[in-house]
Amino acid sequence: RGDVAAAHAAAAAATAANVVPEIAITLSLGYLVASFVAFWWGASHPRSAAATFLRSPLPLVPLCVAYLALLCASWSPDTLSLMMPGSLAEGLATGQPQFFPRLDGIMTLLSRRVTAASAWLHIACINFFVGRFAATRAAELRMPVAHTLLLTAVTGPIGLLSHWITQELHRARVRRRKATTASE
Repeated sequence: RGDVAAAHAAAAAATAANVVPEIAITLSLGYLVASFVAFWWGASHPRSAAATFLRSPLPLVPLCVAYLALLCASWSPDTLSLMMPGSLAEGLATGQPQFFPRLDGIMTLLSRRVTAASAWLHIACINFFVGRFAATRAAELRMPVAHTLLLTAVTGPIGLLSHWITQELHRARVRRRKATTASE
């Protein structure tokens, strides 16, 4: 009877290992999209509840907690050696640097379901932070942000670049208006 219970427990654990990452990715994507809509609305309507959501650091907490949970679940005895291969003793003895990540090790790590899900949440947290930053600045400067949030939802760094470019164009336009108004 103990063997049957152990087999059922192992089957349940295997099912959870497959289902939990899928659920985490689906929920985090929905949360990211809903948050970015709230960021856009909050930047456009500074007195709304969405603006309060935008200004608060608390909306990042659910993604961070989910990321931490999946990161812990994805950790295995070989994780560190795959991320940073090498030997400290060999590096010191030969003068050759060690512990540089190698693409093969990264590919091995990301081929693991839970690790890939934790990597997705890592990226989602970064994109969320960039989107919140851009929307907060857009609200302060009263500049457009929808295009930046769309780009940031897909890829944070390009969204951040979009934000910087938009910010500089907005500042240049404000300077031109002030110069035109002052000369009249």
